[in-house]
Formats: sequence, C-alpha cells, structure tokens
Amino acid sequence: MTSKREYPEQPLVGVGGVVIDNERALLIRRGGPPMEGQWSIPGGMLELGETLTQGVARELVEETGLNVNVLDIIEVLERIFPGLPGADGTPGDATRPQYHFVIIDYLCEARGGTLCAEAMPKNSPGPGKTNWRNLTSPSQQRASCEKHSPWPAPAEGKVIGIG
Repeated sequence: MTSKREYPEQPLVGVGGVVIDNERALLIRRGGPPMEGQWSIPGGMLELGETLTQGVARELVEETGLNVNVLDIIEVLERIFPGLPGADGTPGDATRPQYHFVIIDYLCEARGGTLCAEAMPKNSPGPGKTNWRNLTSPSQQRASCEKHSPWPAPAEGKVIGIG
C-alpha cells in the first residue's frame, strides 16, 4: 500500500542530499507539489525496506543522474503544510495538514554519474531542472549546511543552469 502524500494519515519520511562542489550547492526545481516550481535540494520519500542512506543515494540518481557517497546527517526537520482554506475563505483544518513530512538531510559527495536536468521521466512528479548555486565563502558553505532551508531560492545571477 502506498502512503498518500496529500492529507496523510501520519507523517511521511523524506530524505535529501546536499551536494557541494567547487563552492556550489546542487539544487533542483520541484516538478510537483508541494512547493511546485520552487528550488530545493534533491531528495524524496523513503521507500519501504530502504535505509536512510540508500534512500538518499537512490533519490540523487533519480533526480540528478549523480552517484553519491552519503556522508553525515546535516539536519532533521519537519515540514507541515496546513490544510487548504475553504472556498468561502475559512481557514483549513489545523488538525488535518495537507502535507506533513519529517525530512533527514545528508551531506553527500558526488562520485560519478552524469548530471542531467531531467533525470526523471517527464510525466514524473519529480524535478524539472537542475542547477548549481554558488557559495562564495567557506563560512557561507558552512551556513548552508548548518541552516539550509529545505526549499532555498537561489540568488539572482548566481546560478549556472544545466541542460
């Protein structure tokens, strides 16, 4: 049985991989909800029977085409999106969130593969584009790993497009 992502019965486990190379962090543009069209670190849902590190490695290959060594946990966080408001503008049900994820993000090291903008099939709800975000100093790199947002927006003029 597949867990439904929207209005789930329980929190869902997600994993993400932060890849830093030559002072740049790898980002994907989300191809489906939640946060469709927003920039994110690559990642997705953990599959049944899969370890956390296996899930990170699989998601990075699926979303970016890169094979990675999964290193250390960077952060464990939760993302709770409240239920949608009613048609009349009344707030959504706070006891029933539209999305609820527990996300474990790992630092990863690229070890091979070919970075591609559309590693997943076009009909997939996964990412639609892959980019690198420049990190200009070691302190900015550390800050990115220590306090990154799960859906960061790259700075204008600082992104090199792939594909």
